Amino acid sequence: MLISDREFFRVQRDRVDAGSYVSAAFTGRATTVASFAINRRRTAMRLGISLGTIHVALSPDYFARFYAGTAPPFRHAAALFRADGAILVPRAGAARRP
Repeated sequence: MLISDREFFRVQRDRVDAGSYVSAAFTGRATTVASFAINRRRTAMRLGISLGTIHVALSPDYFARFYAGTAPPFRHAAALFRADGAILVPRAGAARRP
């Protein structure tokens, strides 16, 4: 399965200065699990060529459970957004804690 058409890969391939990049949410092709990625281009500094990317896929469900478990004791809502406003984890931990 190729990832060359995935947003997180294209950004690192096409922009030398992308830095650490947080992708939009996607469904893993091999895992079929909802995820978003944080990745960074790996470059051979002396040669100036790309060696690929360092990539970590994260589960939105993990963040939803984390926020639900650390929720304040009053009604609240939390979400995780990307800098451009894309929602990565919607309304995590929105229920009242006992």
